[in-house]
Amino acid sequence: LTIDPTTNAVTGIQCHHTHSHDHDIVQIDAPIVVLAIGHSARDLYASLHEQGVAMSAKEFAVGLRVEHPQTLIDTVQLKEYAKWVNRGKGKVPVADYTVKAGNVFSFCMCPGGQVVPTSMDPSELCVNGMSFSQRNSPWANSGLVTPVTPEELSPF
Repeated sequence: LTIDPTTNAVTGIQCHHTHSHDHDIVQIDAPIVVLAIGHSARDLYASLHEQGVAMSAKEFAVGLRVEHPQTLIDTVQLKEYAKWVNRGKGKVPVADYTVKAGNVFSFCMCPGGQVVPTSMDPSELCVNGMSFSQRNSPWANSGLVTPVTPEELSPF
């Protein structure tokens, strides 16, 4: 980044021209620069902070995949109905759970369910849950996602 030392304002960015044999530095002037640098750039964030660059946190989501042996789910959740549900003839009992604080979103777990990518565009990230027609996977997969707000991060 190029920063005006008197105002600490970003005035542009310097890039190394990788297609050049001598790796020329190219200056791109811009009154606003958006850095989509991701989560593994602590040193860059620290450097920008030391230079007085204004930064703000934004909401993001954290998700995880939950995987269990299907036999465990059958025993715990479906009990005597498991053989019928896994053959596609029975109804899955309604899940009963309560979120104590915040928000959480879940992917339902069908017998033999899997979390699969469903993006329509390479620039998107989207997943959903499904089961193949035989519902015979030895694993049951589901997912949990929760939003994280800047206010929730402030103690850290």
